[in-house]
Amino acid sequence: MGKIKLMFLCLLLGITGIAFFLVNTKPDPALRELGAAYETHQEQLKKSPRNPQLLYNASWFLAQEQKYAEALVLIQKSLQYAPDQARYLYTRAWLYQQLGEQAKAAKDISRAKTLPFTPQSLSESLRVHLLNETPAEGLKKVEYELAKQLDPPQGLFYWRSLFQEQLQQYEEAIADIERLLPQSEAQPPQVLSEDVQSKLLLQRASLYEKLKQHKEALKDLKAVAALEKSGLSAEGQQNLESRIFALQRYSDPDSNIVALQKALQDHFQDKSLHYLLIDSLLEKGNMESAKEKLLIARTEAPEDATLWCLQARYQFAEKNLSAARITLKEAQKRDTEHQNTCIARETLRQFADPTQALNYWKTHAAMQASLSPALQHKDFKNLRKSLEAL
Repeated sequence: MGKIKLMFLCLLLGITGIAFFLVNTKPDPALRELGAAYETHQEQLKKSPRNPQLLYNASWFLAQEQKYAEALVLIQKSLQYAPDQARYLYTRAWLYQQLGEQAKAAKDISRAKTLPFTPQSLSESLRVHLLNETPAEGLKKVEYELAKQLDPPQGLFYWRSLFQEQLQQYEEAIADIERLLPQSEAQPPQVLSEDVQSKLLLQRASLYEKLKQHKEALKDLKAVAALEKSGLSAEGQQNLESRIFALQRYSDPDSNIVALQKALQDHFQDKSLHYLLIDSLLEKGNMESAKEKLLIARTEAPEDATLWCLQARYQFAEKNLSAARITLKEAQKRDTEHQNTCIARETLRQFADPTQALNYWKTHAAMQASLSPALQHKDFKNLRKSLEAL
């Protein structure tokens, strides 16, 4: 069965994300019949452009190609014609999550819960458990399916890893992802395309970060960067580079500075790269270069909250603690969304009382994954001890 047909087949079966690449595709007449449905789908959509089911199917097809913004346009049309369809709301919520619009996703999930809904497949049922954040129930279903089958589809291990991650069973989730990834010592269970490997490596990197195993996370991120066909969009590629730079600035600031300078040659307008370069210079202790770049950047963007924060970082490193506190307050005034990782990190750095730092850490759970790499720095020695004691 061709890749396109397989994708559409899995769409009809409700298989989502990368799990559809991992299904058991042994020959089956029913599968061939479903796969052939794709050939007529586009023609049907042309004849019935307002058919919500056809629009929904087309949306999922685009989603499997990681064309989330385009998929969102089609699912919006589906909901225009069928506004009370829970399935479409759950799907739009998932798309919003892929696009980083968590508030909109939460709103759709909340509404979908109030509507009648019966999953049409195991995968659809599992997807809803993920969206509703009921991982214990989802994990129970996966374990049941795994127990029934002597040679279970690889996709079930992927689903299990997702629920284990929600349950904070990070080591178990990593073990399941490793079942799916090619191993250098042995033949992989199946040949995975590079874009699927990319997604699995990115997920494992996130799990390693949650376990504070930053070297392992960095290794996986660099492995994704080395893939010729990672399937990442331009924005996804940029986010990948930023994650690599963010981890590397603490473990290997010298290499990070060189890599950032090279990246800035191609993307000079990218503010985040300038932030990371200044931060890496500060981490290395190259204060004069950091100061020079800060002065230029602050002149260009005097109200930039992150640049105020980096100035506080510079002043703290120079032992000018009073100035650092004043500058950090200026940064906080400009942080209207209260999601600036630099400001959270420097706030933690300036706490003299370990209990205050620990309480701040606990109340900023959403930022903990981003802040964890910074804890390698000697300035956070007391906070590290407090966290280890928990």
